[in-house]
Formats: sequence, structure tokens, C-alpha cells
Amino acid sequence: MKEADFVRNGTARTAMSLSKQDSDSLWQAVRSHDRALFNTINTKLLNPPGLELRHVPLKIYLPTSASRTTASETIPEEGKPPAGHIRVVQALIPIQQSSSRQPQTLGTALNSTLPAIFPSRRNPLLAQPVLHGAAAPMTANLAELSRAAAYTDGFLHVATVMLG
Repeated sequence: MKEADFVRNGTARTAMSLSKQDSDSLWQAVRSHDRALFNTINTKLLNPPGLELRHVPLKIYLPTSASRTTASETIPEEGKPPAGHIRVVQALIPIQQSSSRQPQTLGTALNSTLPAIFPSRRNPLLAQPVLHGAAAPMTANLAELSRAAAYTDGFLHVATVMLG
């Protein structure tokens, strides 16, 4: 949560200056899966007074092919393919596109971070971004998407499903 706060604002001051009551309430909300209580405290982190949001905390999960089995790895069961691996990509994604000062979309962020996998800013040609198990529109405003779909750690976790 502190890392996401630092990415968003350039400082973790907002997370570090939560009152003891707010910190305890946030922890209780996570432990008891109380979304309403969590949102009450999380709103303070997403909209800190006097600070302008700089970046969107974003982690992109990419599938990779299975590696060769080494002596320390277990051999997969017969008839089952070896498990693949996931690569996590994290980059500083500004709230606005630097060239046009337009709001950043999921498509523009993915295109600037991984252009070989996301060659288009508007359409999923080679890979589909997925949030919470659902295909995410490439044209979605990234700041709004982050506020609505970020996980409890403050990051927007985007899974990548390769097409074709």
C-alpha cells in the first residue's frame, strides 16, 4: 500500500500519516473483507489533500513459456504440460500522456510499456488485458480504472492473455 501511494504521489506521506484509528480500521477492513470500511479509508489515500496524482500504480502480468526442468524442480505428472511462468512488469505510468497531455488510457499505457505485445493503443491485436477476470477495454481512462479496480494493495493488476 505504501509503495502504491509513493507511485501515485511521489511520496508515501499520505499512507504514513494515517491516524492510528484509520490504520486499524484499514487493517480490520482487509481482514474482515469489509469493502465499505475499506473504501472510507482508501478514499483518503486516493485523493490526498494538497497532492496531485502523478502516476498510476500498475503491474502487468505476462505469461511466459515453460522453462526446462532442472534437477531441483519436480517433473510434471505424465500427460500434463510443464507449468509456465509469469513475468511481472512495472513501470511509472503518468496520469496524462506526456506528448499530448490527454488522459492516459489502458491502451496507451500498455502500448508505451510493452509495444511489441500491445502494438495498438485502441484494440487488442496480440494480447487482451484482463482485470478481475474480465476483458478490460483498451480505451478505459487509466486513472478512473485505477480508482475503481485497484486491489487492496493500491495497484491495478492487469493480467495479459495472449490471443491466437
